[in-house]
Amino acid sequence: MSWKSLLLIGLPALLISALIYGPGVSGPFIFDDQSSITKNSLLRITTLNSDSLVASAQSGHAGPLKRPIPMMSFALNYLWNGKYQASTFKITNIVIHAINGLLVFVLCRQLIQLLYKKSSTPRQRFIIAASISALWLVHPINLTSVLYIVQRMTSLSALFSLLCIIFYLSARQTHTEKNSTFKAILYSKSSFTCWVFALYSKENAAVIPLILLTIESIVFNNNFLLGYFKKATSGLKITFCLAACYLLYELFIFAYNGYGSRDFTMFERLLTQSRVLTFYVSLIFIPRLDAFGLFHDDILISTSLITPLTAIPSIAFITALLVSAFYFKHKNPLFSLGVLWFFIGHLIESTIIPLEMAHEHRNYLPSLGLILSAYSLVNLNKITDKKNLFAILSLCVLCSLTTATRAYQWGSFERLAFFEAKHHPQSAAAQALNSNINHKIGNIESAIESIKKAMLLAPEEATYTLHYQHMLTEIGQSVPPTLQNETLRRLNQHTLTPSTRGALMSISTCLTKESCKGIVSNYMAWLKLILTNHPDSSLFHYLYGKGFEAKGNSLQALNEFQKSHLLDKNYLDPLISMIIILIKNGQLRQAEEVLQWAEEKNKTVEIPHTEDLRKLREGITELMKSAPTNTTK
Repeated sequence: MSWKSLLLIGLPALLISALIYGPGVSGPFIFDDQSSITKNSLLRITTLNSDSLVASAQSGHAGPLKRPIPMMSFALNYLWNGKYQASTFKITNIVIHAINGLLVFVLCRQLIQLLYKKSSTPRQRFIIAASISALWLVHPINLTSVLYIVQRMTSLSALFSLLCIIFYLSARQTHTEKNSTFKAILYSKSSFTCWVFALYSKENAAVIPLILLTIESIVFNNNFLLGYFKKATSGLKITFCLAACYLLYELFIFAYNGYGSRDFTMFERLLTQSRVLTFYVSLIFIPRLDAFGLFHDDILISTSLITPLTAIPSIAFITALLVSAFYFKHKNPLFSLGVLWFFIGHLIESTIIPLEMAHEHRNYLPSLGLILSAYSLVNLNKITDKKNLFAILSLCVLCSLTTATRAYQWGSFERLAFFEAKHHPQSAAAQALNSNINHKIGNIESAIESIKKAMLLAPEEATYTLHYQHMLTEIGQSVPPTLQNETLRRLNQHTLTPSTRGALMSISTCLTKESCKGIVSNYMAWLKLILTNHPDSSLFHYLYGKGFEAKGNSLQALNEFQKSHLLDKNYLDPLISMIIILIKNGQLRQAEEVLQWAEEKNKTVEIPHTEDLRKLREGITELMKSAPTNTTK
């Protein structure tokens, strides 16, 4: 493909992306942006060198591979501005999305040429590839992958995945048509390299080999990749099969053990995912503005095939799609490829792994499959008809307007919270977000109304009663005994979800402030109850210690922090809290001993605290220089 063709598509893709996503650039960092980016001190690099880049790449905590490539890109964004400026991060995401739009065009043109070379003209192939990439580029289901900054992990993984598939197709075409071994090897190595980069951006790229096998089976109609397996010795085949079975077993055990912090089982998740996938399909083909959202906790959990009743129709719909994909493999290969592309793309995030039920960014690359399937139903010979071109243009304009409207809503935290609550009145998370924003801007009546709605919508979730107590304390109101009793009930009888743990962490950072002193006794009652049920939890001993620290009981706080660290020696927060207490008490020698211990552990932990420990080291050094001798003993 010529540079002229790439520019002809690439420049409009960048311009269109800038226009429709521009209204959202002014929005702030939100939710996971904070834990992964703004609170990550290792991303705050001030000079460009290998040490700082390696440290930033290794600072991630999402996924088993820690996603070093997007983490490094966040550090480069910080270096560019010298501070955390959300607009710079979002503009980078928009550029990545535009590049992905160009890559979608290249990939679609390759696939259409392979499948319909004899039955279509170059102009027809160009128009259909351009229209597919345009529709994907402007589709509102991709918004969270662009404006939710931390989801650069998704868009970068997609970028390298698309390159992987493009290079693979180039290698296959070169190998079969031109018989150029050198070029085929070069393309193959490039494909493999891009796949590795995709994996280290986000682990769901692990499904790309399955997509390549599907392309082999449908597009090339042979088993080129499987041919290598067939040529292998019996020993290698057995070893490969045993390794595959072992990996699947380990994945199952890993997934099964993760349900302890979820309020649903693996069986319930699988049942619910049939409805979630059907919901995704509806979002792709019927992009209603009020159906999209940051949260989808308003989707009911399927506890059986008939609760709710939509589980059976959803399973039937998915089964019908899959059966049709295999049935039309030869009659309409693009349709079959698109359907299987969509479901393969959801194998990791929409099956047994105990993630939250639904998020739109999971469709960033899979949605392309359904768009391909839809276009496969159009007669290629009539794609250039004015009626068809007008219909395609109208659809792109409709999606662009929907995406631009959503981007405007994402342009401020206040607008985002308002429209999330408006569009998803049955979402407890959306109501809690709206409560939080109203609290910050001083609209207390609306804040209380929204958090009460959240409590009613999620009658077993402790997160919202904790937030309610926190808010009442901060505005100077007393906490009703009935609210404390309800909080204790939920903490005692229900699974402690990640949201509940996050709420407790948030409150623990406020305990020493004057505005939060009224909640300390209630907080201690929560942690005492939790530790009765979870005595071996490092996190809860740490949080209990924070309560004793707020009460001024340094000895008990140190004891709890020590218990916390002994239960999880890779958890450095308890050691840092111990150091701070010892410094406040003038026990500088003891503080230095704990600091040395923390510095040693910091070399091997998954989430290093290098910057925090450096500041503590500097502080202790200065204090020891100026302190009398007896205070350092």
